[in-house]
Amino acid sequence: MKLKYLILALVGLAWLGFIVYQKNQVPSQRSDQDYEIFDCKTYTLRAEKLTFTCPSNWKLKIDKSAYDPSIDQPARDNVEILSPNNFRIRINTGAQFGGGCDEGNCPQQVNNTVLAKLNYYKNSLYVVVHGVPNETISFSVIERTSCVDHVCGGYKGKNVPLGVKIRGGYIENYGHYKYVDPEIFINSKDVKEAIEILKTLHY
Repeated sequence: MKLKYLILALVGLAWLGFIVYQKNQVPSQRSDQDYEIFDCKTYTLRAEKLTFTCPSNWKLKIDKSAYDPSIDQPARDNVEILSPNNFRIRINTGAQFGGGCDEGNCPQQVNNTVLAKLNYYKNSLYVVVHGVPNETISFSVIERTSCVDHVCGGYKGKNVPLGVKIRGGYIENYGHYKYVDPEIFINSKDVKEAIEILKTLHY
């Protein structure tokens, strides 16, 4: 009888351990089968019809599910341009800007330096550095020269509903933008090459 209770107790503990293990697992990342990945070249976004050119030592990563005529949703793009040093430019089209924070509770922005002015859109666009000290730093392409209330969204799309979001920075685990000293970030080879890529944007 005691053996029976001991076995039941062990089974119960094993089941409890399995439940705790499952809850603590990191959500699985999408596999590379969900993407087209190839050496960089001249590429035109399928939905927004925006064209750019990138160096051959960078990679182009296209989300195949973003532009799918068989799905009942507005056409959109989700493209990543990746340097050999884990620097990423992400272009999302058909996206809501979102973000922001409650007035008075916004984290301090770092830098707000304008890296470049782009003229491929009907209004001037600016590449602006932004982030939170010791947490994250990146740049975004926006219609103003600084981020306001922690919002660095994008601009209204020309050929897609909603907006176009272009953001660049060094990435770490799970694709989060990591923090780099602003001066090092701005003067890095990757940022300089990213700006040259952005300067090739045109409709």
